[in-house]
Amino acid sequence: MNPLVTFFVTLESALIDTLFVAEPSWAALPALQRETGLGILRAAVRAVANDDIEAFCSLCQRRGPLLRKRAAPSRAAAQCAKVG
Repeated sequence: MNPLVTFFVTLESALIDTLFVAEPSWAALPALQRETGLGILRAAVRAVANDDIEAFCSLCQRRGPLLRKRAAPSRAAAQCAKVG
C-alpha cells in the first residue's frame, strides 16, 4: 500500500539502466569495477529507500492486525516518526 516501494524500485532500475546500459563509459570499465559500483549504488538507494518507506509506513492508519511483523525501524525512520 506504500507508493514509495514502487518509486524506489523504479528509481533503482532507471539508475542501473542509465548508468550501465546507456552510458558507454561504464561499459568500458572492468567487470570488477562495474560490480563494485553497482553494489555501492544499490546499497545507497536501498538505505534511503528503507528509511523513507519505514517512515511513511509509520504514518499508516491501517497498522495493526493486518500488518505483518516487521523489523524495527532504522534510527532515521524512528526520528522522523517522532518529529512527524
